[in-house]
Amino acid sequence: MLTNFFSFTSFSYKVGLILTLVDRAYKINNSLFSFNNDVKKLTNIFKRNQFPECLINRVVKTYLDNNGNSAQSDNNNTLYFKLPYLPFSNFAQRKARTLIKRYCSNLTIKLAFSSFKIKNLMKVKDSVPRSLRSCVVYKFTCAGCNSVYVGETCRHISTRVREHLFTDKNSHVYKHLQSSKTCKDSCDESCFKVVDSAKTYNQLKVKEALHILWEGPNLNKQVQHYNFSLSF
Repeated sequence: MLTNFFSFTSFSYKVGLILTLVDRAYKINNSLFSFNNDVKKLTNIFKRNQFPECLINRVVKTYLDNNGNSAQSDNNNTLYFKLPYLPFSNFAQRKARTLIKRYCSNLTIKLAFSSFKIKNLMKVKDSVPRSLRSCVVYKFTCAGCNSVYVGETCRHISTRVREHLFTDKNSHVYKHLQSSKTCKDSCDESCFKVVDSAKTYNQLKVKEALHILWEGPNLNKQVQHYNFSLSF
């Protein structure tokens, strides 16, 4: 499905779309007859997308007049800049060309405008609630004595927090809370904070190790290491 002529994008992009497809048809055909047939098919497709026929014919004629080379050769003084397309982009382009021609006669600057979707300007998904975040590195700070623990989990952070507080008897946090009534009475889920996240298990283990190194927690120490090989 091609871009509709009335879509919110730069006019130069629409012309470039015609040139690109005509150039492709010119290069893949080995006879003028087959090239003309492809141009007719492209013309029908563009017309169905509301491209004016006069514009299509003018672009095709320009392409053929230039022997299939729609772009002139660039010199070493040509600079390219990519900008997002906005309602005033065409005006800005004309203004830039005028200023460049006036003050930089030996320099050629070409602006390319990229189209974007409305969803790029806003969030289309709700943020994940803190309790449902997974694959994270977390930090526990005891409210009673400021002892620190750093850990990781691939499950929901709320699940791991409840284990630390109530059920996991092998947990350093659990053992610490059981050893001190003051700490146990002072601590709850608010003592846990997510400090990092990762997309893979290996990344998660590396980030956990780094945070242990940075935080220097007194409730846990890094007693294992994983060997990773770099591949290129």
